Amino acid sequence: MPKFAMRWMAFGWILVGAAPAWTEVDFAELARTAPVERVQQTMDTFAGLGSRVAGYRGADQAAQIVQERFRAIGLDDVTVHEYDVSIPVDKGGFLQVVGSDEKVPIHGLWPNLVKTSTLPEGGMTKRLIDAGAGEYADMDSKQVEGSVALMDFNSGDAWLNAAYLGAQAIIFIEPDSTVYLEGEKKFLTMPLDLPRFWVNRQVGQHLRRQLATEGEQTLHLQYRMDWERRPAWNILGTIPGYDPLLKEDVIVLEAYYDAMSVVPALAPGAEQASGITALLELARYFRENPPARTVVFLATSAHHLGLRGVDDFIQRYLRKEEPFIEHMLVRRVVDAALARNMIAQDGIHYAIGEEEFAGKEALVRGVAEGRTEFADRVDYAALAEGMLRQSGGAIHLALE
Repeated sequence: MPKFAMRWMAFGWILVGAAPAWTEVDFAELARTAPVERVQQTMDTFAGLGSRVAGYRGADQAAQIVQERFRAIGLDDVTVHEYDVSIPVDKGGFLQVVGSDEKVPIHGLWPNLVKTSTLPEGGMTKRLIDAGAGEYADMDSKQVEGSVALMDFNSGDAWLNAAYLGAQAIIFIEPDSTVYLEGEKKFLTMPLDLPRFWVNRQVGQHLRRQLATEGEQTLHLQYRMDWERRPAWNILGTIPGYDPLLKEDVIVLEAYYDAMSVVPALAPGAEQASGITALLELARYFRENPPARTVVFLATSAHHLGLRGVDDFIQRYLRKEEPFIEHMLVRRVVDAALARNMIAQDGIHYAIGEEEFAGKEALVRGVAEGRTEFADRVDYAALAEGMLRQSGGAIHLALE
């Protein structure tokens, strides 16, 4: 791969802001370049793989498809990098109304921080109540403590009310439709010991009818979800630039091919497949219309797991570039200066003399730009303290 004179572009910016505001878009030509039928077929392919949460089978299959498409398009130097991710793996489970022989599949929700919905050996057997949309009024006169609460998924964060009242587990009913915010409200950043499950709409409505017509029901539940280390992959392909002066510049176009859902086993990610679909279309376009600069097409995974795929790419490539190394050198000097009280600090505000910086990043930039009294003082003090050494006009970290 050519040395990065790094031009890192957010994929959405490419699609929205790359062209000047006065450029007219020829939509007929655009439709011919990326036919709707092909775009739809690609998105359907990715969305039809099952759960594409990184580490799940659908994400593994998606990685293989991206490799095949990159090679079919004719990208050069198609490369695959593997890394590990920690994910909650749905091992399966069921619910059963006591007295019935029917066992209905259930899926666990994303762990409460790190606490999964795994049940004790042998499962749990508890009373079932209809908690409606999770509002206190929906549970009025019901014995919530020690029960399993059957609840609408579209309940925002009102599901926590059942937890406050002592529910032992929650079963969410699949809605007709939902919005992104409803899913966001089901992620919890504390290790609450409250198993949460998902059942399809038909099962959920049937349980509600039973409660309404037959009275109290008792449920038996068994379920397991384990944290595991699983492999994930970045896939890269290149189109070399044709201009002899510009081809050493490298533009990276990135999109992720995995998906995310608050129910890890159910993450087909139809909308989330749009990015990787667009990346493939751009690869086709630039293969047929070679660019002046070299373009790297980067398909990443684990986007929703702390940008793990992007981080792996940066660790492998960008951190080896001189601008990045220099920035990290400056950061280490600033940290050492702060530790020695060489910089005045008040919360997130820093100052030396009349120069003030709001936030540590502004502080680091001030040193990196090297145009301030602050930068000079820190450099001199660091040299005097032996944190830096000077050799041949260049400054290096001591002991390096």
